Amino acid sequence: MAPLAIYQKENEEGHLSRDFGLLSLTLASGLSGMYFESVLVMCTIFFGGISVYLYFTVPGWLKKRAEQAEKEKAEAVQKAVRALQEQQQQAAAGKELPSGSAVLALIRRRRSIAPKDLNGQRVPRPMIEALLEAANWAPTHNLTEPWRFIVLEGAAKQQFEALTIELVGKYTAEEKRAEALQKMEGKRNKNWPLISCYIAIIMKRVVGKSGKPNPEWEELCSIGAAVQNMYLEEKR
Repeated sequence: MAPLAIYQKENEEGHLSRDFGLLSLTLASGLSGMYFESVLVMCTIFFGGISVYLYFTVPGWLKKRAEQAEKEKAEAVQKAVRALQEQQQQAAAGKELPSGSAVLALIRRRRSIAPKDLNGQRVPRPMIEALLEAANWAPTHNLTEPWRFIVLEGAAKQQFEALTIELVGKYTAEEKRAEALQKMEGKRNKNWPLISCYIAIIMKRVVGKSGKPNPEWEELCSIGAAVQNMYLEEKR
């Protein structure tokens, strides 16, 4: 049963008990007056019963009223606090959010930079973490967040480059293999040293809020949005 229905039921029962008690008291005083043929006896029993009734019911009624007032006061305070917090959050968000023109300017500044155009400086870890945090806020259907990132630096970076060359030699057609390997070796010696690290982007399909995996194309779109967030964070 809903809380409101329970309250109404209890309230109705309380009224019925009170009305029944008053009716019984009136009936008893009237019968007593008729029996003793005395108005004084009737009034004494009636007002005495009223006094006893009030003695046992008024304190409880006052207690309930006080509890209800305290509850309403606490709810009003909580409501005021929530409203103040929402106002503070909205004010803070308004100060932190850039203007529409600033967002558009940031999007226009986005560029893809080839390894040959890098300066060879090491990207600090806080910047990498900021890129990944930005990626994590990309939109995703059913909150699956299908992106996974692996940062490769140092020895791991060199192993990845060696594996790349190995796979090129393994899967390139024989008549083009020598040329492809020569090209890869040139990149490893000239361009790849300018790269601070690699961020491997992996898609992992998981069961979302709907109880089943999203279509593959939706997850790929989510990852594309995550990569765009990384680009924009880097340009910020």
